[in-house]
Amino acid sequence: LDYADYVGDAPERITATLWVCRACHNQIHRLFSEKELALTYNSREALLADERLRTFVAWLASKPAGFTPRF
Repeated sequence: LDYADYVGDAPERITATLWVCRACHNQIHRLFSEKELALTYNSREALLADERLRTFVAWLASKPAGFTPRF
């Protein structure tokens, strides 16, 4: 997550990294804008608080290892 937040005249950079599989990464970006990720969904707990993402993760976890969703 990388988003520039301007406080006064000086930009303050907010950065965080959460390692997820490609399928989850793609789903996260389908659901949330970069701004939402930076300001609201900036932790694992915050992401999983969203029912849409939680449902996707549960669905993906029920698939065999190596399964790749086709979107």
